[in-house]
Amino acid sequence: MVRESAYRCQECGFAAPKPGTCPDCARQGNYVQLVEERPVPAKGRRAPATPRPSAPVRLADVNVEAGERMPTGVGELDRVLGGGVVRGSLVLIGGDPGIGKCVTADTRVLDPVSGAYLLVTEWAQERRPVLAVDEETLQLSQASVAAFHERGTHPIVEVTTGLGRTLRCTPDHPLMTPEGWRPVRELATGGRIAAPRGLPYFGRESLPEAAIKLIAYVLSDGSAQSQISVTNSLGDVEQDMGEIAGAFGMRLVRYEKPGTAARQYRLVNDKGQRALARRDVAAALRTVKGRLNI
Repeated sequence: MVRESAYRCQECGFAAPKPGTCPDCARQGNYVQLVEERPVPAKGRRAPATPRPSAPVRLADVNVEAGERMPTGVGELDRVLGGGVVRGSLVLIGGDPGIGKCVTADTRVLDPVSGAYLLVTEWAQERRPVLAVDEETLQLSQASVAAFHERGTHPIVEVTTGLGRTLRCTPDHPLMTPEGWRPVRELATGGRIAAPRGLPYFGRESLPEAAIKLIAYVLSDGSAQSQISVTNSLGDVEQDMGEIAGAFGMRLVRYEKPGTAARQYRLVNDKGQRALARRDVAAALRTVKGRLNI
């Protein structure tokens, strides 16, 4: 053994690029010089030979079947690894920042091409486009989908906004906040998140006033199954229902409700027009189903 200055503490093993006193030992009151002992090969002994470098091999000639492989259960990953992970090997896996953040299978997503509001699982069958937020303009724009990943069972949280909108997703799913994108698990009650005011993919023409009133009356005090009827006791309703009937070319029939101040208003067609109306509705439904490939 020969002693030479290599700047390593003999007490605690601290290494330094310059000679001096070990700072770690000096803190405890011990002043130890930084030195190191290196073995010197005996005279006449040859130094170990340096192995020759391996010859390059074409990628197509590399044997990927050698060694037992364990499938990971992820088909795409197993394909990239040649069938799975080799025992005793180390594989580094990287991914985009968005990977690992997902929504539940019952979440509905808008297809901006067809206007269909579909379950997110439909994107597993067909690579449809989606609406995404442009990072620069913060506006919704159409974007393509690279892949659909099914992640199995994971913990789920539910976010409900002040407007009653609900999102069910993993805790790491990001949402836009005034401070930028933040995972759901970091949000607190009363926090502010971004949401689109509307989805401009359902036509550009405004509904007639009569159509808007009809929808409002059916949703509040009426029904629209085998017949369209509205039950209400307000005097202005009869005038509105008369205007609606005229706009749609129908007749308004009024029925008194015995014992109450309410009346039932029913929109009816002449018998000769009903068959034509049913035919037109059936043709429209077939057209929509053809566009959606249902």
